[in-house]
Amino acid sequence: LALAQAQAQAAEEALATLELRAPFDGVICSLEVRIGEWVTPGVPIIQLGNLAKLRVETTDLSEIDAARIHPQDNVLVTFDALPGLTVQGTVLRVGNKSAASSGVNYTTVILLDTIPDNLRWGMTAFVDM
Repeated sequence: LALAQAQAQAAEEALATLELRAPFDGVICSLEVRIGEWVTPGVPIIQLGNLAKLRVETTDLSEIDAARIHPQDNVLVTFDALPGLTVQGTVLRVGNKSAASSGVNYTTVILLDTIPDNLRWGMTAFVDM
């Protein structure tokens, strides 16, 4: 009986190591694995997002604009999918190095003051000073 209990406990502990737990509450936005499929360590299998804290990340800020925009600057953000809506935001950071793309562009992160109800991850945004 003791051997069976030890084996059952070992099996439960082994099963617990196979369970993935997220480091924060969120919504699964992309899942790249199926039930029962083996995964390789270090290969992303899921995108988890906290949609209550969406932010805007630009990928096309020119070097001229990057030189004049600073963290804590206030900006206005509009969205293609939400016509007539303007949201205020604050610059969190401007990349120190140009992004790997065509031209000399910098990644900039904007924190939104409010998150519109219909805003979704990946929607197109425009940022104005």
